[in-house]
Amino acid sequence: MEPMIETSTYLPLFRENGDWIERPDFMVLAALSQMTKIDTQHVYAAMLLEESLNPNQTSSGMSVFAKNIEKNTIRGNLTQRTLAGQVVLELARLAASTGKPPTVKAARRLVAFNQKEYTGKPTLESSFLREIEKSFSDFKDTLHLQAAMVCDPQLLASIEGDERSLRKFLGVARAFEGFIDSNVVSKSFKWTPWRVPTQIKSVSELNFSSLTDQELNAAMNS
Repeated sequence: MEPMIETSTYLPLFRENGDWIERPDFMVLAALSQMTKIDTQHVYAAMLLEESLNPNQTSSGMSVFAKNIEKNTIRGNLTQRTLAGQVVLELARLAASTGKPPTVKAARRLVAFNQKEYTGKPTLESSFLREIEKSFSDFKDTLHLQAAMVCDPQLLASIEGDERSLRKFLGVARAFEGFIDSNVVSKSFKWTPWRVPTQIKSVSELNFSSLTDQELNAAMNS
């Protein structure tokens, strides 16, 4: 059965002649940070403008405007974006461990379980599950990018000005994109993501740990 994919938009990383746009890494960072496609374009334009006005600036020599972009935009909503990416990662782990199409509900429970295990602090499960659900919904257009960020944050940190790292990061994101299309998209879950351009090759496999018995029980027990 073919996945029910709605009309989507490709991340505008390439010109019509096949060349990269100016600073494609900026476009990826902008897309990761924003909930809407139009806001992504605005942030990208602001980043280009700042670079043209203050080329080769260091973190200590950043303008107030640049610092605001860095703090409030590029690094904004990081908790929510991480939660959204974690849901996708857990969807992939569930599919790999069970061999069955995973559910978003089970993945959200798994994120909540692992958060509690990691922090060692009791959580109000119902309220935290709502926060996870909202994060997943808010960043729906970039779930595959958020998952790539969660999967390899060091790779994301190296994409600025580095085409090889950028291509690898986008390859991971495209693999998650294909996973969502094939295993998550349904009548009840439709998405119109910022798709990774076809010029980028998907990585051959995604690397993540297998579910423990405790994790599987937490995901499957409502």
